[in-house]
Amino acid sequence: MQHEINPEYLKHWINATPDTSNLRATILFGMLFLIDFLMVAPLYADPYEAIYLQVMIPPIVLLNIWGLWIAIAPYKNQVIAELYMGILGVFMPLGYGVCSIKLFYSVLGFTTPMYAIGLLALTVAGYYALFKSHFQKLASGYYYQARGKNGGSQKYVSLSGLGVFLGNMILGMANGNTVIGILTGLCLLLATMLSLLSLNIHRYVLMKRYPELTIIQRKPVKRTEEA
Repeated sequence: MQHEINPEYLKHWINATPDTSNLRATILFGMLFLIDFLMVAPLYADPYEAIYLQVMIPPIVLLNIWGLWIAIAPYKNQVIAELYMGILGVFMPLGYGVCSIKLFYSVLGFTTPMYAIGLLALTVAGYYALFKSHFQKLASGYYYQARGKNGGSQKYVSLSGLGVFLGNMILGMANGNTVIGILTGLCLLLATMLSLLSLNIHRYVLMKRYPELTIIQRKPVKRTEEA
């Protein structure tokens, strides 16, 4: 086991998952609304550029197929569902980042490469900071002591998301297109908030590494009353 981490801390965080009965609805909402609608719609905005769809559609199709497979039998697939949600926590922020780049360059008409470079740098730095903070909190027992309370990560992510939203709105206003600036900011705000799901990748790794600490939720058995 990881030397500095108390097994009780690991067990608590591994099993701090939503009820599996809600897993199907969560996956379908993520697929149909957050990806198939909110993420794909900006890619069709004028001016239409096929390159964005060619990049985004293949992984979206694969994630839809995988998500449907998990949703069919959520109790059977609840461990692999953690990996799926974690990958969504990486793909969706990147996808919304692509949407913001499309809106920034193709719709707002900016040409400087610094926006894309800065966005990539902030994304890498953001994930590094997120996982570094997560590992520190797990080792120190922060999650165990908080007992389900929202911690600092959510607060800092929310502030970061608000910052990029306001920044993009100001850029849109400066370019005379406030609506597109707001849409670009909303894409990045969603990206920032959804990045928290990427921590589920670590939960999946721990579930596979320490099955003795993992509590598998069982499907409720319907009982029929005897006459």
